[in-house]
Amino acid sequence: MQNSQDLARKLREKGVWVTEKYYDGFGHLEPVIALGAMMRFRMPVLHDIVEFFQTFGAFPSGTPRPVFTPDPPETEMTAVIRKMDEVLAPIDGGRRNE
Repeated sequence: MQNSQDLARKLREKGVWVTEKYYDGFGHLEPVIALGAMMRFRMPVLHDIVEFFQTFGAFPSGTPRPVFTPDPPETEMTAVIRKMDEVLAPIDGGRRNE
């Protein structure tokens, strides 16, 4: 976590807008694993990512600004989450669910 905090501090010193999110008690690997359906209950990583982009967008110009999103693209987002669930599906009986 110290490296992330140092990087954020240095970026801020250069005038770069930074947002940080830490999950207490978890290391580097756990947030990635928590993107999968089987471990999503452990921490709200996917929710936080979706919320970030719905709130701020992807900053193509490099300038952060909150944007108004009337309704999240439920169909597209649901399809993305479903695809992630397929790729990161739980393993049953030593075989990957297809």
